[in-house]
Amino acid sequence: MAHLFLTQQVDFIITEDSDLLAFGVELILFKMDNNGNGYEIDLNKLNKIKTFKDYTREMFLTACIFSGCDYLDSIKGIGFKKAC
Repeated sequence: MAHLFLTQQVDFIITEDSDLLAFGVELILFKMDNNGNGYEIDLNKLNKIKTFKDYTREMFLTACIFSGCDYLDSIKGIGFKKAC
């Protein structure tokens, strides 16, 4: 899915998997229900969120890595908030 987005074959991804953000997908619709409603995550607007005001993409990726993923065990006691 990330490849499709990065090669501009799709405009956004509908998913439940937040790992796609770490793989470079900038526009995701999460938790879409049967009525087509969901939550839009747009990494291009990340700096509008107070917590991420001064974040670079590399800083965001580092926080994602420290908070754990599907492929590695998480560091005990480190969630996304603490990783940030």
